[in-house]
Amino acid sequence: MRSLTTKYRCLAAIAFTCGCSVWIDDFSIDDSTSDSESPDASDSDSDIDTDTDGDVDTDSDSDADTDTDVSLVDCDHWVTPQLGDDIEVCSIKGGSAFVGCDPTVTSESCMQDEEPAHRVTFSGFSMLRYEVTAAQFLAFVTSDPTWAPDGASAETKCSASYLKDWNNGVPPAGTEQRPVVDVCWHAAEAYCAWIGDGYRLPTEAEWEFVARGPHDGHGPAAYWTYPFGNDPNCTLANYAGCAGSPQAVGEAEGESPYGLADMGGNAWEWTNDWYDPLFYCDPRETDNYTPPNCDSQYEWIDPQGPTDGATKVVRGGSWYHPIDLMRSAKRQGLDPTTSSNLTGFRCAR
Repeated sequence: MRSLTTKYRCLAAIAFTCGCSVWIDDFSIDDSTSDSESPDASDSDSDIDTDTDGDVDTDSDSDADTDTDVSLVDCDHWVTPQLGDDIEVCSIKGGSAFVGCDPTVTSESCMQDEEPAHRVTFSGFSMLRYEVTAAQFLAFVTSDPTWAPDGASAETKCSASYLKDWNNGVPPAGTEQRPVVDVCWHAAEAYCAWIGDGYRLPTEAEWEFVARGPHDGHGPAAYWTYPFGNDPNCTLANYAGCAGSPQAVGEAEGESPYGLADMGGNAWEWTNDWYDPLFYCDPRETDNYTPPNCDSQYEWIDPQGPTDGATKVVRGGSWYHPIDLMRSAKRQGLDPTTSSNLTGFRCAR
């Protein structure tokens, strides 16, 4: 098993040699910058606000058009004891797909932690069509007050900025249908377990499979660059220069090939996996492989990610970040205690 010390050295080396942004605890190593207004003085200069007490000022709106393959879309309302029929779930058929980025067959600027692209086989699973909303999360914290803004679980497992914009334990008026943000990984995990029926956070590989769709015989180049297509605009997704804050889930019209909304932009989404920049190259975590000499014999079937780590993977970009960070292949690590107004989540099972 790769030690955390070794991982830290790999993180730093990759950041300065390949141009990717990586996280070590609350600090980012990054050679990229956003054209958007910078976070306030307490924030780190990075892809994602990882200052556990930092934030970004918000507020605004947006619109859209896409050509989702309706043959893949199988979504319906799911009635739960906790939320009634307030959840829409999409069934994802099992299949095979490329995960990662291949610089020889795509116009994307691949980061080293996205390589090599590799074929993954998936069993069938389900995923929520929309990011969890503030109204839905309010039902959760009402049911389990330990996850309320001043609750015991939140205070011990999340940063001080957890749900910091909520007033008297409720989200600000007008934000109820926006994705819940300022939630740490631990709270997201607890919410998914609370809605029942085996729900959990999606694996990193599941998230990318849903964002890109099944393999159609033409390799990675055949996939959309972004979860909603190849030509981003503010009608399809909410990113830097669009709404200026999170907007209501599903308001942007872009959808993934499976019909899921807001997989690019609006809010980064927590996944279940630990982040390891070498995981695609050395999936057995033996330390025997480093780019460009990677483990080509590994059989990728329903991968669960590394066995340990310091940060959790987030995917999809946010309302604050530039277009490139919405790429389906983009990987990012974030301290699981971090509560940022750039990060939300959805559940899978």
